Amino acid sequence: MVLLDGQPSSSEYAAARNLAELAVERASLATKRVLATIPSLQDKIHPESPLSRYLKSQTPDRQCDGTWASLNKFLKDDKSVVTVADYAAQALLIAAIRASEKFKNDKIIAEESIERLRSDPEFRRRVFEVVESTKLDNWGEKALGGSSARPNNEEELLKLFEGLVPKRGPQTIRKGDRFWCMDPVDGTSRYLTGGQYAVMLALVDGEGEAVAAVGCPNLRLPASRRSFDIGDDDFVLDSNADLAGFGCLLSAERCQGARVRRMWPGTFEEKDLSRENLGSELLSRNLLPPPAADLSNVLFVDSPTSPASLSEKVKELCTRLNVSYPPEQNSGPYASHMRNVRAIFGGRNLVQVRWPKPGPKEIWDIHDHVGTQLIYRESGPGKVTDLRGKTFDFAKGQSRLTDNWGLVMADPSIHDTLIQKLEEMLNEEKEKKNPALRMFW
Repeated sequence: MVLLDGQPSSSEYAAARNLAELAVERASLATKRVLATIPSLQDKIHPESPLSRYLKSQTPDRQCDGTWASLNKFLKDDKSVVTVADYAAQALLIAAIRASEKFKNDKIIAEESIERLRSDPEFRRRVFEVVESTKLDNWGEKALGGSSARPNNEEELLKLFEGLVPKRGPQTIRKGDRFWCMDPVDGTSRYLTGGQYAVMLALVDGEGEAVAAVGCPNLRLPASRRSFDIGDDDFVLDSNADLAGFGCLLSAERCQGARVRRMWPGTFEEKDLSRENLGSELLSRNLLPPPAADLSNVLFVDSPTSPASLSEKVKELCTRLNVSYPPEQNSGPYASHMRNVRAIFGGRNLVQVRWPKPGPKEIWDIHDHVGTQLIYRESGPGKVTDLRGKTFDFAKGQSRLTDNWGLVMADPSIHDTLIQKLEEMLNEEKEKKNPALRMFW
């Protein structure tokens, strides 16, 4: 087996990593094609940009349909937004897994359910159009399984969504089973307004996260940067999203390190890059200095607009630690996986703490957290637990993280200090008999 950067690998999950990288790259391309049809974003995409030139180069049967955006979004039961892009990306991810002889029988936890496709023929038609017409170059499509790695009609599209492990309801994965988890568009609300979003696919086995691939379609890597061991993360902010390019892809395999490379749909002009010379770079924070023992240089990553966490508690923690809470323009990004990506690219002094917001979203979904946690740990010193210091038990195979509450992502040298302060805060809430935390007393 050969990895996409050309380096041979005989590791246990090399094939899964190859599959995940290509599947995420193709799904990411689908989201960019739909994005180009959103009227409010079209003036932000220069006519001579890589995305525009790619779209112009497509044959008539692979042209974007301007009607994709006219029925582009609706609200799910939890009031979150979902689009044609969410369903098309998920269909392409599932199809890639089902076309693999090695992984086709694995169970899948996915974000989107079949009901919308069944009940809305027009929506289903548009999703199928995107899926049918989104293709990588010949090498990429062949590596994914050719025509078998995509549905050939709307009936086959529906079948892809059958048998998925539901987000709510009976769970069919036993602890120790191997399964895939996907988030086709993490940060849909930002996707619709031209911010940062992610396409995530992860493989989990009895030991936990085994493989992860995360596409960041609006994330442009700094052109001058060839070595990713420098703490520089401003380019990950929503305000710096690059709608006109194809973004980058991060991936990791357990105990095999993490890598990053540009995403590219294939050569459509001679002067453009081909897949052969895209290459990939090691992601490493190992050479960066650790955070100061007194936390004087610690920087927090937060999202004040998140519907699932309380920024007020993060601000309180900053006050207790005598460190600054980030100004609003530097606090994001919004999407969960993109916040983790910022921690991956940033220095070892970056910290992310999330205190769950009481209510229906207090217990988090696995697809919002699995995957980028592996890349974070594989890219350098990093420890991830919940607010009580418990590691995330993804191997349990549950779509909801009922055994974990909150998130602490930090360098190991300061992680315990953060947990101690958070324990003080939790104990104070316990003394107040806060009903929102009763389930953990």
